Amino acid sequence: MKNHTNRSLQVSYDKSVAYHDVRMEAVDMYNSQMVSIVRIPTVDEDMEFYMSQTKTGVDNFIMEAMESLDEIKRLGETIQANDYLIEQVTSVRNSGKDSQTADAMIESMENQLLSLADEAKTIVRDYENRSQNGMIQINLRQLSVMNKFGIKKAGVVTIGFVLVLCVYQTAHNIYVDICRRRKSA
Repeated sequence: MKNHTNRSLQVSYDKSVAYHDVRMEAVDMYNSQMVSIVRIPTVDEDMEFYMSQTKTGVDNFIMEAMESLDEIKRLGETIQANDYLIEQVTSVRNSGKDSQTADAMIESMENQLLSLADEAKTIVRDYENRSQNGMIQINLRQLSVMNKFGIKKAGVVTIGFVLVLCVYQTAHNIYVDICRRRKSA
């Protein structure tokens, strides 16, 4: 399975190979006798004469073929490296043993967290029982209007009910979150 990058690189690789082949074919077709004839008398830095060979079309073809060969090599190495990485990722993804080990570790951690949550609930419950003798203590200022209509008792009951709902909702949210994590794992 090749990814998009490798497909794109393969197209560039194929173009470079074709470019190289065309240049090498042009070099093969070039008349070698032309190269030996084209020499020009030239003066070097020391003012000495020598016969210089001029650049010809074949020189350009050879240089372009060498450049395309470098490009072919670079692209081929990149494609091979990408193929290797894809193979490694695919083999890890298909390894069921590693997946099973990870699932077992996650389940173990979830069980430990549930156990710690139960212990925390027990500790809080024991603390509340010892410090408040099993009752929630709420201090309200006494107002004559409250006493007349029994609002004080209703307020205490309402606040107690709200607290019980909050504790229940918090415990429920923790339970739902743990269940979601188990399902997604």
